[in-house]
Amino acid sequence: MLNSRIKAGLSTVAALMLMGCVRSPVSTTSESSSEQPQVDLRISEEPYQSQDRINRRMSVVTGYLKKATGLNIEYVPAINYAHSHAMLQRGLIDVLNVGVYGGHRLRQIMPSVEPLVVQKKSFRMVLLGRHRMLRSMSLSGPMKLNQLVGMRVGFGSRHSGAAFLQPLLEMKTQGFDYELIGGCLHEPMQDNLADLVAEGMVDFAFVASFGGDPLQQVPESLRSEVGVVWTSSLRRNDYFAAAGKGITPQVMDKLDQVRDALVALNPSTQNGKLVLDQWGYLGFELPSERFPDRIHSEIDQLLDETISLPSC
Repeated sequence: MLNSRIKAGLSTVAALMLMGCVRSPVSTTSESSSEQPQVDLRISEEPYQSQDRINRRMSVVTGYLKKATGLNIEYVPAINYAHSHAMLQRGLIDVLNVGVYGGHRLRQIMPSVEPLVVQKKSFRMVLLGRHRMLRSMSLSGPMKLNQLVGMRVGFGSRHSGAAFLQPLLEMKTQGFDYELIGGCLHEPMQDNLADLVAEGMVDFAFVASFGGDPLQQVPESLRSEVGVVWTSSLRRNDYFAAAGKGITPQVMDKLDQVRDALVALNPSTQNGKLVLDQWGYLGFELPSERFPDRIHSEIDQLLDETISLPSC
């Protein structure tokens, strides 16, 4: 209980500090205030990586969007997944990059939300393990998820699609009951999961891989200790969402410009590759009934059939 109160207090302090960081400086004169450019759209994304890494990514992304659309687009940091969803719900941002589980949860509090663009197939689930653990298991072939029985497994945030809900859906597809794992741990910053495996805090961990590199989340310094033991097929996980109700025609026109600019990104061009590599995406396309609607239905079915998700 005490630890929970301490964590809650720290979260509050972090929130206040972050709010202070993103607040625009107050001008001392009316002249300087009038010179501040008007923000046309505000964009954010679920914080599944360190803030420094997201800041660098969004600097490139907003720079491209400003040049492609002529709009002044501002990135607004999110404290956590729930905060990013609340910002869209309250109209503090106009566009939010979400994963499938975040998008599913967002629809529960904001049924009118609509996908603007979706990533092309460029996502894989990757299961990391310690080389020492694998040698002790004496595997005769590629590892299967049903061999996680009794093992300690690390996941991303409990709100993550890429590193939590998608692995659970895959276990279900393979006929494996995730309640048979020996224990689990949530680490909101996926950058840290390889360290937890290397340190022996978990036996295996699910991370997201974008752009084809399964070791994307494993630093060079850890690759002698941590390796890839399983990967999924290529699929989608992320999409940009916007409020589908109450948007003015003026804002809708600006969102259309952002949509067109994102769809126009081509990994075969130098500028397109620079922007897409910030995530590891292979491009964007328009949403369809296959994505994200179909996987949202799969999530609904999983939650209907399950008493509770793993409690870590």
